[in-house]
Parts: sequence; structure tokens; C-alpha cells
Amino acid sequence: MYELLPFWHTLFTKLGFKVTVSPFSNRKLYQSGQATIPSDTACFPAKLSHGHIRWLCEQGVDAVFYPCMSYNLDEHLGDNHYNCPVVAYYPEVLEGNCPELKATKFIYDYFNLERRKDFYKKFQQTLDHYFPGLDRKAVHEAIDAAYDEYDRHMQQLRTRARRSLRRPAGKAAASLCWRAAPTMWTLRSTTVSTSSSSARARPLCPRTRSAATSRSSRPRC
Repeated sequence: MYELLPFWHTLFTKLGFKVTVSPFSNRKLYQSGQATIPSDTACFPAKLSHGHIRWLCEQGVDAVFYPCMSYNLDEHLGDNHYNCPVVAYYPEVLEGNCPELKATKFIYDYFNLERRKDFYKKFQQTLDHYFPGLDRKAVHEAIDAAYDEYDRHMQQLRTRARRSLRRPAGKAAASLCWRAAPTMWTLRSTTVSTSSSSARARPLCPRTRSAATSRSSRPRC
């Protein structure tokens, strides 16, 4: 979610949703969700997500958006582009263990952004279920804009990385990062949130405040 926030932010903004980002992870936030963590064997980023979910629900949001994703976008840097199982399916754990989610919509549908044609259909079905009445053409255009923004964002990262690598040794290299944070969207008094905490546990740039769900290439366990 960390690296994909430019994608989700653009997608929901284009559809008229207002985006709000939850606070950075800290000890207090972690402790606020500690009682709903079902297992000590989960990685720390997964445990953090409980606090983020609780915080979002305390804001009175109408829906929390945290999709399950078996695959990330393929960067063609390895043999596969699977997400870590915890990253991919932890929303299922949250749904079964966070009672505060019972008071809102929790959207944790399965999406595969790598298969764009399928995503058009699947995402439209999800919107039709939770937010009926959205124009199909507008949804299609918003999805196209989201893919374009993600490509632009990744190109920015690569350009900045190349500049940093060319700097003389000993000089600090600035990094371009998106803020790793759960996010909330509002449309016609409807609020949706994207929750991500993996990159919060090990931020690339601890002092950087920019947007999701981004990152390293994806949250690692």
C-alpha cells in the first residue's frame, strides 16, 4: 500500500473522494490497537495496522478500504511479484479481530493491479456494491489516471535515485518517498480509508511526509 498510495489517491480523488491520511506510527498508536492483535508471531508492521484501523474508526469514517492483494505490480526485477502473505491477506485478520470495524464498511476485496483489464471489472463491481450510482465511464477514466500517476511517480523515484548515486561520496542524498499511512476518502458523506503500516515500521525517509500506500517497492515482513 505504501508505494501504491499515488495510485489509490489519484483513483479516489478523480472520483470525487476526499483523501485524509492517518498519523505516523508511534508507540501510543500501536498500543491503542494492541488488544485486538491475535498472535505475537505476526510481524510488527502487521501489529501496527491494528492501531491505524482503530484510529480511522474513531474518526467516524463510513468505510475503511484495505484491499487484499496477492500480487503487486510487476517491476520485472525477479521471478515473481507475489506480496508477502501477511501483506497480501492481513485485512482478513483485521476483519475478524477488530470489533470497531463492525460499525463501518470494511472494503477488503481482492484486487490484482497487474491485470488491468480484470481490475476495471472487479473495481467497478466493488464500487457498485458499496457506492452505487458512480458513472462507469468516470470510473474507467479514473483508473487510467491512477495507472498514469503511478508510472509518473515511479519515474520520479528512479530519476531521483540516479541523481543521488551520481553525487560525490560523503554528501547526503535526498530521497523521494510517499508517506506511508492509512488513507481516508470521502464522497457524498461517505468515507473510505486505505490502511498500511509496513513502511511505517521501517520508513525509507523518517522525516519525509508524503503519501501509502508508498515505499520500498512494497511492505516487507
